[in-house]
Amino acid sequence: MSDLSTIYDNKAIAKLDPVINMAEIFKLTDLDWKYEVKPLLFYGNDGALIISDGKQLLINRNGELEQIAIRGKDFKVTTAKELYSVFLALRDPLDLGLYAMGHTRGGKFLYIVCELHQNRIKLNDQANFKTCLFIYTVNDGNGKTKFAPIMLKNGEPEYQVSVIGGTDEAGKPKYSSTCYELSHHYQFDHLEAATAVKMSVEEHLSDFDEKMEIFGCVEATSERVNEFHHLLYRRFEIGNEKTKKDYDKVMAELATHYEQFNASLPIELSGTLAGLYLSLVAYLDRFKKRKSGKEGRITSINFTHDNVTKRAAFEELTKISLKSMAQK
Repeated sequence: MSDLSTIYDNKAIAKLDPVINMAEIFKLTDLDWKYEVKPLLFYGNDGALIISDGKQLLINRNGELEQIAIRGKDFKVTTAKELYSVFLALRDPLDLGLYAMGHTRGGKFLYIVCELHQNRIKLNDQANFKTCLFIYTVNDGNGKTKFAPIMLKNGEPEYQVSVIGGTDEAGKPKYSSTCYELSHHYQFDHLEAATAVKMSVEEHLSDFDEKMEIFGCVEATSERVNEFHHLLYRRFEIGNEKTKKDYDKVMAELATHYEQFNASLPIELSGTLAGLYLSLVAYLDRFKKRKSGKEGRITSINFTHDNVTKRAAFEELTKISLKSMAQK
């Protein structure tokens, strides 16, 4: 059974050199396999085999092929080695340390977690987080390599705060966790790419830090806690009848967790909207049950349902904080 006290299995590669021990790192993280892309065939009316425009994505594990997905004619696969080459190219300019890496959804989603040694924001010091960069790609269409700053709680059980920030051209919040995208062709100037990623990451972190500081100045009254949990319930209604949760049960779970979690927070965060947000994040990452164990947890936190829930929660708290400030 997977150890669910941490989000990522990083201990096996913690002391390995990213260059010298690259082959061992790939083996330990179950990335020492190859993609293969094959054409799709179908039988015509005369019974003859015809090559279609579609493609089939497979994984080759020592000669054994596993079917992963069906893709369109323009599909171009991004391999784990190509993603790793991005990390290596940006490692020194951005002062990155390899923390963890792996795949989910049978190999479709690839990710590398890097520790950002030089990026510290207020939440690091208040609640003991480390700032990391999540580099990922989704082999669905011609997906680009994307960068998302995250914050991992030091100690166990671990939880992950996605750094939500950024604004559009009109200056309105985007509530996005992804801060930068890089072409999957990887023919880029290392210094230029590092500069662009660094600027984007710093802008994202700064925006997030400012909003969390505002949250930290607003009291989490019982009315605001109830309003926040009520607004979030729509995220627990999504799914089929087996996965939907009863309103009263969800409200009771969130309220009980907040009371217990809030009591353990540093004084700067306790009883504030910032603490309320961290409570929800910890609830999703630590206590929510998932069918696929650790892999399902990583997928949901970074790619699917829980990632969206955290963005929705951040947006709702922004509205609540603005309403509170307007009433003063």
